[in-house]
Amino acid sequence: MCDESIFHLSRLREFAYPLPVRQLDLFSPQPLALRSLQVAIESLDVGRSAMELAEYRKMWADEGLTFEPDVLAFFADRLPEEDPDKALLTWEEFSATPVFARLEPGLLGRMRANFFSCVLENLPGDYGLQTPAGASVGYLWSLAGRHDLSCRLLEQEIARYGDEPMPRVRLGNSHFEAGRVPAARDHYREALLAGLPADCWHEMQDPEVRRYLSSVEDGRWAAVEACFEGLFRVDRFSCTDSLTAWMRSKWQSDPSKRTVAEQPHDGTRFYVCLVLCANQSVCPEEILRDARLLMKKLNPRLHALYMARREGRDA
Repeated sequence: MCDESIFHLSRLREFAYPLPVRQLDLFSPQPLALRSLQVAIESLDVGRSAMELAEYRKMWADEGLTFEPDVLAFFADRLPEEDPDKALLTWEEFSATPVFARLEPGLLGRMRANFFSCVLENLPGDYGLQTPAGASVGYLWSLAGRHDLSCRLLEQEIARYGDEPMPRVRLGNSHFEAGRVPAARDHYREALLAGLPADCWHEMQDPEVRRYLSSVEDGRWAAVEACFEGLFRVDRFSCTDSLTAWMRSKWQSDPSKRTVAEQPHDGTRFYVCLVLCANQSVCPEEILRDARLLMKKLNPRLHALYMARREGRDA
């Protein structure tokens, strides 16, 4: 009877105190104070952070502190910041500090979003697409975590200033951050077709795309090879007019209207042919025939792969 009583008492204690001691410690004063300090620093509230750090050190000195004093020391005389160009320089300086590398990615992302949000929310509505120093406002909004707004502004920037590789990468990154992976990869493909240098490939946030590119030998063919691997989609069109307009935007029919440097490289020309063939329902037969002949001339290996897959589909 006594043994049963002891058994029931132990079960009662398990029910009353189900958490291990270490978990209960999370609710003691020191961890709570440390977490409150970290939240203040994450929000880049310098005044509150300084006050809470001073109070924390009165009680526990530097016990438990890791990044907090260093982050606060960096931003103490740099906030608030209202100039977008100065904000970019400040963040670049911060990224070069030793404490930056010690920050957990999630915390770093929240700090970055808070930092740039405070800068951008005070901009006038007619600020424009670029800062006085030429920085992309759409890119800045992506740093602030406002990805839908960032996408709209980057699309406007591309339409106004030309389809350059880096705005495409940034647009892809905004889609990727918003969870729209296929759309992100469409823009990464366009950046590669536009001649994105290999030393900028690390800017793409999609890790699968970066892994693939790490094994690519010839960057001029990276986008086309990725299409054959199924990593990138091939553009599709519902009517001949849309296909024709797209083709002209990619491949100027009059070479004299472009300099040698502006001529599409062989990888881009092959991709144009690949799109024509993928849209055979809205592409005239004579153009399809010429496209396949040009594909064979530009890259016999990929042309053979395309034909083998085509024959497999037709079988």
